[in-house]
Amino acid sequence: MRKRKSAQEWAGREFDPIEVVGLHTDGFGQAISQRGVILAPNDYHYEAGVVSGGYNLVTNKTASQTGRQIIEAAQKDIVEEEMWFNGSHFRQRFTLGHAGTVAQGDDVSLVLDVVNSYDGTARYSIALNLVRLLCLNGMNVSNYLGGFSFKHSGESEDHVREVEIMVAKLTNVDPAPLVQRFIQMSHTYSSLEQIMAAAKACKVGSQTLGRALYNMENLGRPSKWDVYNAFTSVYRGLSPSTQRCNEAISTHFLKEVA
Repeated sequence: MRKRKSAQEWAGREFDPIEVVGLHTDGFGQAISQRGVILAPNDYHYEAGVVSGGYNLVTNKTASQTGRQIIEAAQKDIVEEEMWFNGSHFRQRFTLGHAGTVAQGDDVSLVLDVVNSYDGTARYSIALNLVRLLCLNGMNVSNYLGGFSFKHSGESEDHVREVEIMVAKLTNVDPAPLVQRFIQMSHTYSSLEQIMAAAKACKVGSQTLGRALYNMENLGRPSKWDVYNAFTSVYRGLSPSTQRCNEAISTHFLKEVA
């Protein structure tokens, strides 16, 4: 099975066909219950992951269509959309319009994020989040705005009830309270001690902390909003661990100004 090394080469293959195949033996000739997830089985034949026998596959195409279904049912307009795919992890972001202004020229937009994986390391999920337009930093705040996720296990289902809940959440979503907290952050300055305390509370590694401090080095006396965005600029990657760190940072700073 061949593997692509450049993430850019996956553009256009997000919705390629998928096949789950049995893995009959291990290295010692013993039967095993694991299964291989093969992307484009009749073409590229890429091994996207190895999963358990009870793995319930959700295709990227189905995940994307569900996101669109929610947006259409909530009667929202899609301003812009982007997709990331690395062969195993998929993320699609629908930008739905202006959510508020933190400072002059510093706006945030409401987005609906669709996440899926073919290797079992990330749950299929759909969530409402915010993005800062100046730098396109995503802010994982679905615990405030709403979302749902599922493990790739159990009996197959079409998540009808969860989709209905998401439609209601998107129809009635009000990001204004979060924007007010961001405005409060922008008026509150952070000392180096407070920055270090935030890093410790969110279990930020030394390398990541160094990158965040580098992003703040020309800011003079940074506000909490500056610090928050310095961290979210580091946590922009697609991996599940990076997204969890982004969520932890968002929760920490929003609680500070609650």
